[in-house]
Amino acid sequence: MWRISPSDKLDVDSVSGAALVKNTGTATVFHDIPGIGKTYREVVVNGSSNLSFQIGQKNYLTNAPDSSAFHVLVATSSGRETLKGPCSPLQLSAITNRLLPESYLKCGVGFSSTMLDVSAGEVFLVQSGFSIQEGLYACVITAKPQPSEVLLALSLADASVYVTVSHSSDQRKGDTQRILVPFLPAFYLYQSELVFSITQLTGVLRVLGVEKVLEKLEVQPSSPALTVMPPERSLSMPGLVSYVVGVVNFTSLQQMPAPAFVNVSCALTAQRAAVAVRALTGECAPGQCREVGVHHRLASSYQVLLFTLFAVSALTAVMFLAHNAFLTRLQTVPVVYVPTAAVPQTGYSYPASSQHERNRPQLGLWSVRR
Repeated sequence: MWRISPSDKLDVDSVSGAALVKNTGTATVFHDIPGIGKTYREVVVNGSSNLSFQIGQKNYLTNAPDSSAFHVLVATSSGRETLKGPCSPLQLSAITNRLLPESYLKCGVGFSSTMLDVSAGEVFLVQSGFSIQEGLYACVITAKPQPSEVLLALSLADASVYVTVSHSSDQRKGDTQRILVPFLPAFYLYQSELVFSITQLTGVLRVLGVEKVLEKLEVQPSSPALTVMPPERSLSMPGLVSYVVGVVNFTSLQQMPAPAFVNVSCALTAQRAAVAVRALTGECAPGQCREVGVHHRLASSYQVLLFTLFAVSALTAVMFLAHNAFLTRLQTVPVVYVPTAAVPQTGYSYPASSQHERNRPQLGLWSVRR
């Protein structure tokens, strides 16, 4: 059995003898060997006033969903020395399950820019750890699940992340140190689904992100029935790129047994996203759909034919109404009739005063109405 005196200097596992420093100073370690005897040894516990940092394999932080954890390794010395030593499996188990050295380390994060409306605590989960293989403390940072509003707000962020570290030993109580880590924000997708029909064979996929992320962006369809055009950058909004997604074979897209997707990924941040593709049904009867290009041209020709028939019908109706109006107007115009000789009228007598006037031809105006 192992024990320590005084107990405020070291935390000792009584079974394995593994010990964790709590405070600096001198302590005596006792070891009782049943049936054999007792032994003891005086040890001096030295402290360090500085913490040193090492970055793991990743040299930047990202808020991309499902991204791998980011590690900041922390040494309680100059960095050239570690807490790694020859330990038995029993001692390793005691360090992991009982002594818990990571509980003495406190880690935090914060954005370097005050212009962001999102705090780093909303984006990252920070945990303290201890690596037995390295013999070093560690701050383990992973991205939390984030709503689309947060992804949109951070997609163009120009900032870094401060990782703050403190240790609870006597020499460093209240002493917090920090390291600045580069930050690469996740890209943001404006669409989660693209819908196509026989009359709508193209769609636009818009992606928002910083320049480094957009340079490594890959957009690939999961089906040969789809095609993706090269990206087009927006001149009015920096950081926005558009991909035109087209349907090569609408029939094949409709009849696919599994849903189709447009996969968007960034090799730099390891972010992956899939935009679902849906083909509307009922646009054409089974067996009537042909190759998209031909069918689309036929549909366009059918629309042109309908427009032409409508225009011809309208022109014919206008001409018919104009012709009827002209005939009606012609029938109401007075007709002037000038006879060459007098026509005797029934019931009319000539005056007797002038024979000459009787012999003069009679002129008259007649209005004939039908």
